[in-house]
Amino acid sequence: MASNLNVTSFRNGDAIAEITDPTQWRHQASAGRCIIPGQKDNQAGQLYNWYAITDPRGLAPEGWRIPDEDDWCALIKYLGGLNSAGGALKQHHDNH
Repeated sequence: MASNLNVTSFRNGDAIAEITDPTQWRHQASAGRCIIPGQKDNQAGQLYNWYAITDPRGLAPEGWRIPDEDDWCALIKYLGGLNSAGGALKQHHDNH
């Protein structure tokens, strides 16, 4: 992907509730999203809660999927293991 996920509805068209109150965000027990704090014009995409990520209606656009634990483990292994993966990701980000 060339940009962060920035959807306001599930794949089936149902809206994902926008949450603007930090207290509500912490206690929300259903799918929700918010604009990443400190971002202008929503350039960085949205932040989604666990309920939105795991919702069976599908958060990712058609043809895409949310990474699962196996995907994260493969990425960590590819980047040299737990002790170096974070640094490798940061270095890549800083270079682009």
